[in-house]
Amino acid sequence: LGIDAPKAIVGFERTEGRFVPKHDGVVICEAFSESLLLAAEALVEEKRREQQDALVKKARGLWQVLLTALRTKETLEQRWGTGE
Repeated sequence: LGIDAPKAIVGFERTEGRFVPKHDGVVICEAFSESLLLAAEALVEEKRREQQDALVKKARGLWQVLLTALRTKETLEQRWGTGE
């Protein structure tokens, strides 16, 4: 996006007997806030879509395993009987 964003100092932590700044987040110019929020929303939506695609892929794989097992069971029962 080409937006300058320095780290935000949100407080100080005591480390080895001295205080050091605690960084968390960034500071941006208010003029860029809307474009940054739109970009963040697009990234969140893309990640959600990727997770949904992965879930669908996993479900398809599980269905394939189930159907293969049922076909194998049916073939064995036809060839060798029900085992009773």
